[in-house]
Amino acid sequence: MDSVTKTSAQPAPSMANNAIVTVMAVICGLAVLVFACMATSGIDMSAGFF
Repeated sequence: MDSVTKTSAQPAPSMANNAIVTVMAVICGLAVLVFACMATSGIDMSAGFF
């Protein structure tokens, strides 16, 4: 029962760490989107493409 007390006494992660992770995820997502647009820039986007 002592381990339950020790586990519940640990502080929750701070919002600053969550904000950093969120910003990094957004930047990586935008980079993937830019690279996808660059990779498909030469493809004919006519109506029959899809």
